[in-house]
Amino acid sequence: MLRIGNRVTDTFTVGNRTSTALGLTNTADYKPGTLAVTKTVTGLEAAAPRTYSYTYTCGEVTGTISNVPGDGTPVEAGATIPAGTECTVTEDVDAAAMDGYDLAAPDPVTVTVVPSEEAVTEAAFTNSYTRHTGTFSVAKQVGPEDVPFLADTFDVDYTCTQPEGTEVSGTLQVTGGAPAVNGPTLPVGTTCSVSEPEETTQRDGYNVSTLIRVDGTEGSRLTITRDTTSEVSVVNAYTALTGGFQISKEVTGDGAGLADSQTYVFTYTCTGVNGTTTTDTVELVSGATTAVTDVPVGSCTVNEADASVDGADLTTTWSVDGEETDGEVTFDVADGATAVVQATNDYTVHRGGFSVAKEVTGAEEADLSAKEFGVTYTCTDGSTGVLAVGADGQSVSGPQVPVGTECTVSEDLASASLAGYTLTAPEDQAVTVEARGQETALTLSNAYTRQTGSFAVSKTVDGDGAARAPQSFSFAYTCTGVDGTTTTGTVPAADADSAVVTDVPVGRCTISEEDASVEGTDLLTQTVVDGDPVITEEASLTVTDGGMVAVVVTNTYTLHRGSFSVTKVVEGLEDDSEDAGDPDAQAAPRDYLFTYTCTLPEDAADAEGGADGGVVSDQVTVPAGMTVTSPALPVGTECTVSEDAEAAAVDGYALEPAEDQAVTVSTQDTVEEMTFTNTYTREVEPTPLPSESPAPQPSGEPSTGPSAVVTSGPATPSSEVPASASPSPGGSSVTGSLARTGAAILLPAVAALAAIGGGSLLLRRRRQ
Repeated sequence: MLRIGNRVTDTFTVGNRTSTALGLTNTADYKPGTLAVTKTVTGLEAAAPRTYSYTYTCGEVTGTISNVPGDGTPVEAGATIPAGTECTVTEDVDAAAMDGYDLAAPDPVTVTVVPSEEAVTEAAFTNSYTRHTGTFSVAKQVGPEDVPFLADTFDVDYTCTQPEGTEVSGTLQVTGGAPAVNGPTLPVGTTCSVSEPEETTQRDGYNVSTLIRVDGTEGSRLTITRDTTSEVSVVNAYTALTGGFQISKEVTGDGAGLADSQTYVFTYTCTGVNGTTTTDTVELVSGATTAVTDVPVGSCTVNEADASVDGADLTTTWSVDGEETDGEVTFDVADGATAVVQATNDYTVHRGGFSVAKEVTGAEEADLSAKEFGVTYTCTDGSTGVLAVGADGQSVSGPQVPVGTECTVSEDLASASLAGYTLTAPEDQAVTVEARGQETALTLSNAYTRQTGSFAVSKTVDGDGAARAPQSFSFAYTCTGVDGTTTTGTVPAADADSAVVTDVPVGRCTISEEDASVEGTDLLTQTVVDGDPVITEEASLTVTDGGMVAVVVTNTYTLHRGSFSVTKVVEGLEDDSEDAGDPDAQAAPRDYLFTYTCTLPEDAADAEGGADGGVVSDQVTVPAGMTVTSPALPVGTECTVSEDAEAAAVDGYALEPAEDQAVTVSTQDTVEEMTFTNTYTREVEPTPLPSESPAPQPSGEPSTGPSAVVTSGPATPSSEVPASASPSPGGSSVTGSLARTGAAILLPAVAALAAIGGGSLLLRRRRQ
């Protein structure tokens, strides 16, 4: 409150040369406040966190605030300070100092405390630290002075470890001979290692050694000191890599004598990997060697100047370190090595030659696709040899011989031979090589004549079935010449005739008759070749040049034959036991007479000895209970058989005679069977007499035809049927002597035929 006199006012006026008495009245209202300190730090990013201490004076109140972090977090004083109090806060600068850093210490801070209910009164401090640092520099030197990369830029690596353990690394680009390049600014106490990568120092064609010094002392490690630059020197010393080569000269060939006085000039150009180029020449004579040394590693090319001579062709071959190379010779030069270059000049005198082609006539059927003819040549330069020439007309070149050489060529007769042919050989031919590159063409002509022979096939037909044989026969033949060619064909031949096959290539032939079989006959074929019988169906023969082979083939046809049989059965003439001793009780005849008439097939009449009109007839006696088989007759023969009833009659008995029977011989080797049964009935019982009853006599005349066979037993040369003959079913046993009939008259003749026919009883035949 402001008073002027007794007046309370907020304003007053100051008069001229007057003094105004003012009265102020303060009315106190106590409120507490809170003091705090905040700390901010710069420049200590790499340092470990720490705290700071402060003192304060607030009127009569003083104190200390400790452990204030540097991250701006407020730390309050422990005392209560009245609001409105002015406080001065001062930092403990000695405690805030850090080794390796400069501190810009803050001034004391004065603040007026406000009531705590409003805010905490803060005194804010900022500490700025500056670290003590140093650095290093790197300078580059390259030698010797003649290397082409003195001013190249090189990489220099560094690796530094700061006191707190943090690692810093990098690469400096340093140019040879240029000012040093500074490294980074680093804290004092930092240790560094300097190195140069191998890949940055390598230069083609050189070896390098590297020397590093720090402040004049050899070594690559340094320690950063305050406000100091350590000087690092990196020196690269290079040594050029060199090698060399040698050139040798050799002269060969039949024309080498033409180059005896020749000097050979070689030009070489060498390019080092370091970029340098060297060109020079050397001269050599045949058989000499020269060396080129101190050549920078890289590559070299060598060429020879023209070394040709008159009268010869030149071929130059090269080799490097023993390996042949073509064209321009380029090789590598290695450090400390010597490449060996060999140059060989081969001189060949000018030459010409000849060629030979083959002409073949007369052997068109021969396979000459793989045939080679030997042609021998002899030349005046000493060349000899044999050319293999085909039959295709293609020329084959002979050797190249010096111009003026004369050669003679001749046919090799052994290689020209051709199986199955006769050769007319060509005459020798002579040729002279007159010009370089000339090839004279020769042709040798071989004329061949085919060697041939022939064979004749003669045909003969025989046998009782010959009438059925075909009129013509066909023979198939296959002939293989000695040259491998094959000829096939057929040839016809008739009975009693022959056929000739001519112009057959010499070699082997096989011949066989095509099927000539005839129905109703058996066929036997016999072949004779040049008088020698052949036992196989296929005859083999050899054809010679100009020869004739005789082949005779005989076909024998035998007719298929069969027969018929007659079995005699007698009924009603049984033996009565009460009259067993009465000869009349056994009055049954022992033999029965049969007549057969057979008509032969038309083409078989002649086979039966000229049968009258193709008809054959005969009589045959068959004992009771026996079976008689006819002679073999051609298949197809038709026969009628009848019994002589009068001859079969028996006194005291009534006879029921058998009927005539017809039969056809239909199957080969088969017997057609017939049975004739006579049935007797007793008329009067006769009184037995002690006299012997005569045997019944058959009627008719004796037969003169083919005889029949009694199949029940073998024939005997007597007029009696053997007592052991077996009766046929239903027949009676026959004992004693046969009745003397016409059959009995023939028995001596039948016996003779039986001996021929294997013991069968043959009865005679008569012609009708």
